Amino acid sequence: MANSSRTGLNSDLFAATSNLNNETKYKFMSGLAPEVAHAVCAAAERRSLARNDDLIREGEPADACYILQEGAATVRKSFRGGCEQVVGFLFSGDIMGTAHLRQYAYSVRMLSSTEVLRFDRRAFDDLCDTYPQFGSWLLQAACGELAAAQDHMLLLARKTARERIAQFLLHLDARFEKRAVWMPMRRREIADYLGVSLETVSRIMAEFTRNGYIQTDGRYTLYILNRSELSTLAEGAGH
Repeated sequence: MANSSRTGLNSDLFAATSNLNNETKYKFMSGLAPEVAHAVCAAAERRSLARNDDLIREGEPADACYILQEGAATVRKSFRGGCEQVVGFLFSGDIMGTAHLRQYAYSVRMLSSTEVLRFDRRAFDDLCDTYPQFGSWLLQAACGELAAAQDHMLLLARKTARERIAQFLLHLDARFEKRAVWMPMRRREIADYLGVSLETVSRIMAEFTRNGYIQTDGRYTLYILNRSELSTLAEGAGH
């Protein structure tokens, strides 16, 4: 009986450890069953990129889709005269190139050392057909991107610089589940994204630090110390 109990305990421990490993391994695809996430990863080509590498270039043939596994990137749009505008930031679990367009509508440049999963478009569509949960996960992600784009348009049209920066920090705070916020982007990229000057970003970040709303730890890590006050500022009630 003792050996049988020990065998059962070891089996339970092995199963629990395997489940934990799967949850950690596929954390960037949170919400998918481990077996679905495994199938998706198995169908992909893994690519490693360095900071400032371009993954997608606007106007090139849109022959592949990508999921960002580790790292961060900027989304950029080009305008007349060769100017580029930062229109978004991407982190682990974000998806690129899924729109059925002949050409990519934007460029994606790495902010850090990055791991991505690359899918041929046909293989990507086959995964959606084979695993409905994956298709639902993509739809949910697309709806989230649309809502974020609408929020960003409102931010640029109606909010002051202080409100924009407060909302941006709260968005990152939520993205990192209210733990230490990883900020690999340069301040000029934040300024570009928020439609303010570099000097304004630096001044307001210093103000938030003095007031005890945030605390920086090195170049890339930030802690939110007073979410309530930042929320008040972001909503325009802090004047």
